Amino acid sequence: MSLPVTVAAPFKHTRKDRLKKSEFVFYLAIDRKWMSREEAHRVLERAVEEGLLEVSTDGWVRPLQDLSSVRS
Repeated sequence: MSLPVTVAAPFKHTRKDRLKKSEFVFYLAIDRKWMSREEAHRVLERAVEEGLLEVSTDGWVRPLQDLSSVRS
């Protein structure tokens, strides 16, 4: 699974335009069991570095990509 697809999944599934960091990690690690919590945190960091996500100072994560264009 590609990084854009992985990053888009929590937002598309919950139908939210922003999530708390903990919700994002929970979705990847606990809800879907795709990875460990540490790996989910690394995915979050990498997505921020690659410009796919933005994390605000108050802990909200929002996608910077058009989620409708992301296909699995």
